[in-house]
Amino acid sequence: MKVLVLNAGSSSIKYELFDMTDRRPLASGMLERIGERESRLTHRRGSDAGAATEAERKGAVANHR
Repeated sequence: MKVLVLNAGSSSIKYELFDMTDRRPLASGMLERIGERESRLTHRRGSDAGAATEAERKGAVANHR
């Protein structure tokens, strides 16, 4: 079973996806500075070998939608 945990704040959204069979985090990320000129999205994903890959994007995000 997989579980997605979300934390939505007034200017950010944080998330983490878990595989509950072995309680391993599969992915996580954060969207910061929602509503400002330069927002930042960071996404991190684990791999089968245990190493993580990370991606980042910057740009305006007007709202939580």
